[in-house]
Amino acid sequence: MFVPGEYDAVANDRLYVDGDISQSVRLVRVLNRMEALILPRAIAAQAVKRYPEIPTPAKVRAGALIYARLARNLFNGGRS
Repeated sequence: MFVPGEYDAVANDRLYVDGDISQSVRLVRVLNRMEALILPRAIAAQAVKRYPEIPTPAKVRAGALIYARLARNLFNGGRS
């Protein structure tokens, strides 16, 4: 079986994993969910393999919370 190197994987927009595969799969699922929450549907649908069905009010609340935490961390210099 051919296993591409790190540079080949990045060049072909694939994931290069060095470590526990199950943890990597979980991380990718979390990142896909995060992209679906913070990006508009038209963009997120192209970025993720399967766009999850998220009701609009829930998406707006979750996205607002994510951006609020990001802003708080930026203004606090990373302190909680």
